[in-house]
Amino acid sequence: MARPADHLWIGPDVPSFVPLEIGTSELDLLDPRAGGGWIATYRERLDLCGWPKGNCAATVKLFDGYGKETDSVALKPLLSRPDQLEVQDVRVADDVLYFNEACQTYSREAGGKCSSLVAYDLTSKKVLWRTRSLTSNNELRVVGAYVVAAYGFAGEPASISVVRRKDGALMDRRALPGTNFEMTTKGDVLSVEIYHAIGTANFRLKDFDGAAPKLVSLPTTPPDPAYKPKPYDPPLQSRPTTPARGVF
Repeated sequence: MARPADHLWIGPDVPSFVPLEIGTSELDLLDPRAGGGWIATYRERLDLCGWPKGNCAATVKLFDGYGKETDSVALKPLLSRPDQLEVQDVRVADDVLYFNEACQTYSREAGGKCSSLVAYDLTSKKVLWRTRSLTSNNELRVVGAYVVAAYGFAGEPASISVVRRKDGALMDRRALPGTNFEMTTKGDVLSVEIYHAIGTANFRLKDFDGAAPKLVSLPTTPPDPAYKPKPYDPPLQSRPTTPARGVF
């Protein structure tokens, strides 16, 4: 993502064929695709889109391993309401795009109608399904035939869910001890970073190769006693740290 202070990109090196800006939208997420290529998500600048009430435009562009743009999807028209929503993560698997229409702030501001997980077919150009509200914000992960998503916000109950990719059915749901942030997988263990004073919640991915997947709770990794909050804006830099990175 680009930090607000000087719009310097923080993230993986940006290939030369991936634009840093599209009109009034800036590169917000960049992930490699399985088998080669990239998924680039652009988000309209907050000062131009009517936030915090209106939804900002979000566009996903797909590039193959040779740098050719193979698809472009505008997500704003796919959102379930005209306000209180923002896209916080995007994944692509088997020509289906998965994204969350997350609550912009406390869910009560949207009457609890936010943070669904959405599946969009890149071939038919149609929304395949949308889960119930309060299912997904921040990061999500595609694991085989399922999507693992979590929802949490300060002062609200947090949970993690397993959603079946073919129809959006909820297969399993577990409570989380706090708001979810980064989500990572290592082997058959999935870890969810929680508020630094709580630690990291861990789950074993059981039977994800079958029809009845389960999240098996593992001991929580305790917080790091030497933890220091990450600065919202690291020290300003006058130029990119590497030639491949860019300044907006």
